[in-house]
Amino acid sequence: MVPEHAIMAHYDLAKFWSQRGERDSAFAHWVRGHKELARFQPFSRAAHAAFIDANIAAFDAARFAGARAGNTDAAPVFVVGMPRSGTTLTEQILAAHGQVHGAGERPALARCFWENGGADTASAVRRVAQLQSPALDGLAGQYLADLHALDPGAARIVDKMPLNANYLGLMALLMPGAKVIACARDPRDIGLSIFTFRFYGVHAYANDLADLGWYIGQHGRLMAHWRAALPNPVMTVRLSDWVDDFDGTLRRVLTFLDLPYDAACENFHEVERRVRTVSRTQVRERVNARGIGRWRQYEAHLAPLIAELEAAGALEGW
Repeated sequence: MVPEHAIMAHYDLAKFWSQRGERDSAFAHWVRGHKELARFQPFSRAAHAAFIDANIAAFDAARFAGARAGNTDAAPVFVVGMPRSGTTLTEQILAAHGQVHGAGERPALARCFWENGGADTASAVRRVAQLQSPALDGLAGQYLADLHALDPGAARIVDKMPLNANYLGLMALLMPGAKVIACARDPRDIGLSIFTFRFYGVHAYANDLADLGWYIGQHGRLMAHWRAALPNPVMTVRLSDWVDDFDGTLRRVLTFLDLPYDAACENFHEVERRVRTVSRTQVRERVNARGIGRWRQYEAHLAPLIAELEAAGALEGW
């Protein structure tokens, strides 16, 4: 078979065995599917660690006290987090609000970062952090014009590209009025969910359980930095918050975004809008706890991932 057919076959067989409760057989096919993908998606811990380190060094509180774009536009809302952490659910709930437009996963912020930073990861971070006015105003003006063109009447426009978390330094330079919702979920459930889905695009970190656990730990390290350094407001919402107290969580989120309560958000699952992520089925249902703690069914299989999470301190509080 051509490689893509082999990969598809392994994921299909994994789903087949998983639905029948044959966890060993299912997991074996997920492992083999990722092994095939890894041939075409190399991952470097060293390169990614250098990227994270450069962000933490270049985008500190002192940098944000310096030049930033001059706009005060409050429309942009960035919903970030690891894939499978609840970003699609959060956007779907907010998109049901009469004053909110859900823009889906937009590549605009990442594209702006790399177009202005260049190809080399650590050097790109430093070049972006050195941007000054009027360059920042020009980039912000174009970004915001494209954003508002999606829905000129919306008070808030949600961009839920999960890994925009990597580019929140640039976001803060361009959009002083933007707010960030950081989605969180038990890292073991995130790891299992990522490993058992076939994502389109390149998620090279996901093809090895140990690399996946390490990457989730690095994501947590970067988010801890953003919470401490960003001048923009950041609100953390756990997936379990929606499950345990939907109404209270909804009111907290809307208050954070300076939006009035809208009962339509309670019926988010009835909203007819195109969802392109692997969560498209789940967001057509009411909030439920099916995915909470599912990792325990595969605890032995996830040992390499869990070991990396423990080493990173990523399981504290979970």
